[in-house]
Amino acid sequence: MIAAIWSELSAYSIPEIVAVIASLIYVVLASRNNRYCWPAALLGSSIFVVVLWQYQLLMDSALNVYYAAMAIYGWFMWSRLSIKNSAPEKSATGTSASNKLQQTLRLQTWPLSLHIKLLLLVAILSTLSGYWLSQYSSAAFPYLDSFTTWASLLATFMITQRVLENWLYWMVVDVISIYLYFSKDLFFTTALFIAYVVLAAYGYFYWRQQYNAQKLLAAHAN
Repeated sequence: MIAAIWSELSAYSIPEIVAVIASLIYVVLASRNNRYCWPAALLGSSIFVVVLWQYQLLMDSALNVYYAAMAIYGWFMWSRLSIKNSAPEKSATGTSASNKLQQTLRLQTWPLSLHIKLLLLVAILSTLSGYWLSQYSSAAFPYLDSFTTWASLLATFMITQRVLENWLYWMVVDVISIYLYFSKDLFFTTALFIAYVVLAAYGYFYWRQQYNAQKLLAAHAN
């Protein structure tokens, strides 16, 4: 195991290290509800596109193309919401809403029924792509790999829409990813995803706190 860790450390390049650091910065800033998470996401994903392609991890490389596109989309979405929410809001009595409410990027939740439908869709797509990979590729974990891919696509879109539950999706995806990467002796990537689980849990509770405060401020503003 020590030899495997040393081998992986020796193989690590500066671009990989930069991509890992940028990805961690992205998750930390996103968990803090900071729109500057998106430039970090764009940097990390763009580098991973090239690095993973060089290592012939073509599906992971393609997934990071999507991440990079969502980083651009997320920046514009969060920026638009920030500008919109900075406009003065009047309550029924004609007084301005709290500055804290104005400056907060609005969070939202999706109903349970929608989550059930989306999870069923992810399960169907994972089964179909997992079967295809098991038949026509040398994928080691075709069904688990398919699930983490489709669930990641959904969770990434959810975070651009500032949906609270995105962090719950990420916790599941990251736990499965820990198993996948550890099984392949990718110990540094495994450590990265352990950090992701902790940050996703923090992000959920922090966003939950912000969401509850947002509702309270909105009630007072009205």
